[in-house]
Amino acid sequence: MISDIQIDPLFSSSKFIWAADHGAARNQYVSFFREVTLGEDLELTIHLFADTRYRLFVNEQFVGYGPGKFVTQFAEFDTFGLAPQLSRGANLIRVEVNFYGTASFQSMPDGQPGFIAAGGLADGSISLATPGDWRARVHAAWSAEAVAFSFAQNPAEICDTHVLLDEIDSGADREVRVLEPYETPWDTLRARSVPYPTYQAVEPAELASAGPSAFDRDVYAVASHHIDFLKIKYARGKNKRIMYRQFVSWIYSPEDQVVVVDSHWSKMALNGQILELDLATPLGNHGTYTFDLKQGWNGLSGAFGIVIEYDTFLLGWQKSAGLTMKALPNFEETAPWAWSPLMYELSIIPLPEAEKYEIPLGWVREDQDLYATAPARLMAWERMEDSKVIRDLPYHRFQEATTIRAKTGIWNFDFKEQFYAIPEIEVEAPAGSILEIGYDDWPHPDGGVHLYNSNPMVHSVDRFVLRGGRQTITLGNPRGGIWVEVVIRAAGTADLSLHSIRMLSRQVLLNEARVAQFSSGDADFDWAWDKSLHTLEAGTDDAYSDCPWRERGTYVGDSLVNLHLHEQVSADFSLARRTFQMFGEGQHVDGEMKGKLPSVIPAWLRDDHEDYTLIWVIGLRDYWMYTGDLSLVEEMWDRVLRLWESPAWLMNSKGLLDLSAERLSRCSIDWGKDGKQKQGKSHLTVNMFRLEALKATVQMAELLEKHDLARFFSDQVKATSEALLRVLWNEELGRFNQAEDDASLPIHGNVLALAFGLGPSGRILGFLEPYLRSNFERGIRDEKPYLELYFQSYLYPALAKMGRGDLVELMIRQHYGFLRSLGKPTLNECFGRAYRGVGSCSHSWSGAAGIYIHRFIIGLRLVEAGRPNHLILDPKTTTIDSISAVLPRQDGQIRIQWTRTAEGIIEAKVEKPSSVTIEFADGVVLARPC
Repeated sequence: MISDIQIDPLFSSSKFIWAADHGAARNQYVSFFREVTLGEDLELTIHLFADTRYRLFVNEQFVGYGPGKFVTQFAEFDTFGLAPQLSRGANLIRVEVNFYGTASFQSMPDGQPGFIAAGGLADGSISLATPGDWRARVHAAWSAEAVAFSFAQNPAEICDTHVLLDEIDSGADREVRVLEPYETPWDTLRARSVPYPTYQAVEPAELASAGPSAFDRDVYAVASHHIDFLKIKYARGKNKRIMYRQFVSWIYSPEDQVVVVDSHWSKMALNGQILELDLATPLGNHGTYTFDLKQGWNGLSGAFGIVIEYDTFLLGWQKSAGLTMKALPNFEETAPWAWSPLMYELSIIPLPEAEKYEIPLGWVREDQDLYATAPARLMAWERMEDSKVIRDLPYHRFQEATTIRAKTGIWNFDFKEQFYAIPEIEVEAPAGSILEIGYDDWPHPDGGVHLYNSNPMVHSVDRFVLRGGRQTITLGNPRGGIWVEVVIRAAGTADLSLHSIRMLSRQVLLNEARVAQFSSGDADFDWAWDKSLHTLEAGTDDAYSDCPWRERGTYVGDSLVNLHLHEQVSADFSLARRTFQMFGEGQHVDGEMKGKLPSVIPAWLRDDHEDYTLIWVIGLRDYWMYTGDLSLVEEMWDRVLRLWESPAWLMNSKGLLDLSAERLSRCSIDWGKDGKQKQGKSHLTVNMFRLEALKATVQMAELLEKHDLARFFSDQVKATSEALLRVLWNEELGRFNQAEDDASLPIHGNVLALAFGLGPSGRILGFLEPYLRSNFERGIRDEKPYLELYFQSYLYPALAKMGRGDLVELMIRQHYGFLRSLGKPTLNECFGRAYRGVGSCSHSWSGAAGIYIHRFIIGLRLVEAGRPNHLILDPKTTTIDSISAVLPRQDGQIRIQWTRTAEGIIEAKVEKPSSVTIEFADGVVLARPC
């Protein structure tokens, strides 16, 4: 029995278990089985939790995926009614658990492998409590050495489905063991606090292209494992460390010839001559070398950088060159490579004549193993035979391209919308064929997904070895993107068939977001509002998430924008509550960063961002403002106080925060900010965030009737305001300086001064306005500093309250009008990067326009913080003359139409639930109900 009082009583008879004789390991998969025999009563319920993720199957039908994101000590369990999948007689329940055991922005470094279940029939005749009759099977079908899907996600799925089927059907059960107290770090186990997804099926809009591969090369690959890489990467101050490996290979050429060689990024020498890598190629992580080969053995030496735990190096050339590659210059050698141990510096070794060469001491021979390589590395080099490609078929005509007869077949799909879902794909190919599925936001100009275009650290491809015949693959991990590429590779020419592909959506807000509507007749504004909401929708699972394709991380700064967008989508703020609760639960409670928050939760990345720690306090206040729910403030209050007591703040004698050079990488602030402005004595931007966080603390202290603390923090607000004005206000220039003795252009900090109400706003705006008007042009030129889309969320409300909606609306037309021209279904992370064709295409921190449209064009705002059903209709726009909008509420919808008369009066028609009160500002009159 679990003794901790924070464990839900449903689990009073349950214990955490794992497979016997099996401990923690990287990317570990274990299935837990339980057979039940049922009569007439099929109303079986299961409650379950696993670290890190699980998939629940009943009679091998997929039921659900979970648990939701969690900080290890504060886990939540899921509950499923299983009746729809059950039948009278024998039934099999299988929970497939994947313990990540490696760095991700989805899990915590103190996690442990573990599984617990409870439930059964209501009459108690069947109990699903662990350990009970549960058995385990440890899976070897998934590769423990799979490359990380991205710098923020867990390993990609590399799975042999023939082995998996044998493992499931073999009956080779293993005993389970009850975990010891030191193996159970989950101090809390409470019921899921957010809605469940519906797993609504989403299909592609069109088959963009399909055809056989044109890639006809001999490819040599090595997968490199750096066992200590994560310790180095996540050690404080060393998170940009790159390791290197040297290699040597001998290439036999049957004749003197010049060969163009495909290569991953690297440094090489051939026969002692340093080679130049040409990176002007259209393929991802790809360059070309020109090898001037002599007849006989040619010595190749080189090195490549390792930036992830498991990495892959590729080399390839046309088969027609007839080259042979060996670790030693003789044909009896079986391995193609000799590789050095890991090194901290990039260098290559000189080679003697072939007959004098010996493999250096400590080096190892590496065999060729294409299956062990990163799937994305191979897919990024694929292209189709143009003469045999079928293009631009609507998905309902997909059967015209279902089967491709080839050694390798390729299909590329455009979903038109940003999905965040569990992929399900039905294929048919000979046993041993390899299926690869790639995802991205950008298409390659030649077809396929544009792998590595946006980020060289995103290996967004999964791989499955097929068991033969027709089979359905359902992934264990959600994936995101707009484009999907499917590749099937066979040993020889064969009929390769892709029968269907669909995505089972994990977007919790999917249906609610599609109820909300806005129309103004202005294409840029209508697009910006719609895409702001759909970008929020695309990244929302069991918490707010950044970029469903690339990261899926839950960041503090992003979540503040998400919170303000959420009001337009749903009156159910449980996702917001869970998100800001997790941030507090992930606070550093000891050590040098005690009291501060990591920038992303849950995650192995534990670095704090000074601004994000402070933004959490603002977000906590704003959550109460939108909901009136004081319980989260009460729950997090001790953590708020711990934050302010942190010894890690670098306070100076003038009462302001410093950002030293060593803090440079941890202060994110904005993509448009000059890197030099992320440090400095009495740093303006971070101190502006500190000022607003102090104000938020005062408000929350008053709400909790902690009046002494409210007075204490009020004094801090006063002292900080005075210090900022005394130390950083530049009277001559009419703006704040970026830092003491810093002559750089302080756009971001002065935007916050407007947003947070410090200093003479008219003068500050006078300084800012020329830069705001030229912001778009400077951004696309990458002329820093400029305001990226994230920081505009602070600017727009401040300008609107100053009566400068004209300037906001000019900026919306410039920035969001440009984004609209790209034709993406969601908002890009940055307009500057989007102009250059890179970066995430689904990033809800870019939703400033959607927030502004709600509050100042529709004109619906709170009358008083903490009273979500007491609103005022007060449009501030001068460029929009009519709108219509529908905004979902828990008990109905608010419908608004308004039109500006020739006299400048806003005539409004309003329909609302009886629980909502709407006042009308001066100049707004109620015409009649809708």
